[in-house]
Amino acid sequence: IPVPVRGFENDHIKNLMRTVKAYEKHAARAALTGDRDEAIRALLIHPLIGDGDAAAACFEEMLQAHRAYLPQFFA
Repeated sequence: IPVPVRGFENDHIKNLMRTVKAYEKHAARAALTGDRDEAIRALLIHPLIGDGDAAAACFEEMLQAHRAYLPQFFA
């Protein structure tokens, strides 16, 4: 259950939270559709990745490691 935070004025933290939420939305869309481009787009948004080569490598590694759970990417 989300806990509302009122009167929070740290713009840096608020923007980081918005960025991570955008990542989550793209990651969920990729998971539901099996869209590889959407998955890499999600990783590009994530503040700990942000690099195209790193995002693609990370995605491929995770995809192979969890292949049994991600059949939508192998249709």
